[in-house]
Amino acid sequence: MEANKFKLSFLCLVLRFILLLFSLLSTTVIAAADDTAAMAMLVQTIIPTPSDWSKNSSYCQWKGVICEANDRVSAIYLGSMSLNVVPPQFPTLPKLKILDISGNNLSGSFPSLANLTSLQNVFLEDNNFNNIPKGFFTELATTLQLLTLSNNPFPSWTIPTELTRFAGLKEFWCDKANLRGNNIARDCSRFSISTGAI
Repeated sequence: MEANKFKLSFLCLVLRFILLLFSLLSTTVIAAADDTAAMAMLVQTIIPTPSDWSKNSSYCQWKGVICEANDRVSAIYLGSMSLNVVPPQFPTLPKLKILDISGNNLSGSFPSLANLTSLQNVFLEDNNFNNIPKGFFTELATTLQLLTLSNNPFPSWTIPTELTRFAGLKEFWCDKANLRGNNIARDCSRFSISTGAI
């Protein structure tokens, strides 16, 4: 009788260990799959697709993509790649810190970056963007440190109050972006600002 109780207790312990191990492994697979799905969506919405961005290779090996641990994308460098289209809303990439889509042929409104909750540096300069959507600055990550908007043909605009409230924002580049206002220096006195020919 005691031997049967011991066998049953041991069997329960082994089953618990197997369930715990399975739970940990499935959590790791699900976490890694998050960026896989997001990058698969991104590769379908960028026109033209960068030449080496293939579904047949890991996105961490794509030109301009930097990954950290667990294949989490931490930087995307697509500057000067003759892009015409990016998605209207970037997919969820929770560890992305740097996004560079500068120096392309992008036009219309800025894409929404609301799903990029860890962004620190955003490079949008040297394009043909002509609209800053309402709420664009409100939805930017509070971790933002650098934002470049220079050389985009916006209609006349002023620095929104949301932008001046970013605690970590150190650099804001907006020369040749039709920025107007009497209080630019006051509004931006906390961080380096390049207004150049505003």
